[in-house]
Amino acid sequence: MRYSERRTPLMVTGVLIMLFLIYLLFPSLSIQVNRTLSMLAFNDVKGLRMYFTGLGEPGKVAVSITMALQAVLAPLPRPVVIQASAGVFGTVKGSILAWMGVVLGAVLCFGIGRAYGRPLWRRIGKERRRERERFFEVLVLYLVFATRLLPGWPFDLVYYLAGISNMRFRDYLLAIVFSELPVILALARWGEQELRRVDGGLWMGAAVLVVLGLWAAWK
Repeated sequence: MRYSERRTPLMVTGVLIMLFLIYLLFPSLSIQVNRTLSMLAFNDVKGLRMYFTGLGEPGKVAVSITMALQAVLAPLPRPVVIQASAGVFGTVKGSILAWMGVVLGAVLCFGIGRAYGRPLWRRIGKERRRERERFFEVLVLYLVFATRLLPGWPFDLVYYLAGISNMRFRDYLLAIVFSELPVILALARWGEQELRRVDGGLWMGAAVLVVLGLWAAWK
C-alpha cells in the first residue's frame, strides 16, 4: 500500500473527529445545525429563507455549510437550500454560495469513500482488478454528468462512489465544479417543479451518457 493510501484514512478520520468534537463542544452551534437539518428534512424553504436572512452576512457562510451538510448527509433535499439562498441573496450570488457548499460537501464525500470504501472494494475479487477498476472509474465519471440532467434526484451517492473508484481527485473535482453550477443556477431561477416538466429528452440524454460510459469502459 502506498504512503498516500495509508495517509488518506488518517486525514479523513482526523477531520471527522474534529468536526464531531466541534459539534459536541459548542452547544449553540449544535443547536443551529439541528435546526437547519430539521428545516431541510421538512422542505421548509420559507423557514430557511428567514433563517439565512436573520443571520445577516454570516448567512452566506451558513448557506455553503448547509449545502455541504446536505451532500454528506444524503438524501436530504438540496433544492430547498438553493431556493432559499436565491430568495435571500439573489439568483446569481445565492447560486454561487450554494455551489461552493456543494463542492465542499462533494470533497468530503469523496474523502470518506476513498478512506473507508476503497479498501473494502480492493478486497473484492482480486482477479481482473485492472479491468474492473477502469470500468468503475469511467462509469462513475459519466454518472457525475448524467445525474446533472435529472434535477431533484438524490445523486449524492455518486460522490461516495467516486471515492471508492480509482478516479483521480483532480478529475473528480473538475467534473463536480463544471457540472454542478448550471443545475444549481437553473434550480435557483426556475425551481425544482418547473425543471421536472422539461421534455423527456433529458432522460434520454442521461441514458445515452450512461450507455456511452459503459461502452467506453469496456473498450
